[in-house]
Amino acid sequence: MRRPLYNRPFMKLLSAVVSTLSISPFTGIYNYVPMNDQSTDVYYFSFSYEIAISSIINLALFLFLIMPLVV
Repeated sequence: MRRPLYNRPFMKLLSAVVSTLSISPFTGIYNYVPMNDQSTDVYYFSFSYEIAISSIINLALFLFLIMPLVV
């Protein structure tokens, strides 16, 4: 008897990566400050940096915390 599709390790990994790629742009948009609203003496991270860092954090959360919990 075959395992269900959602219980295969490759599908769990794929779902973690897809979830990360779909959530990270929203995190970057939420944290982004437009050029007109930026202060002169404050350093702001770029949009691509925000997406990269949120992708790393989200992928780690999905892989090591959420993926083992799914039966």
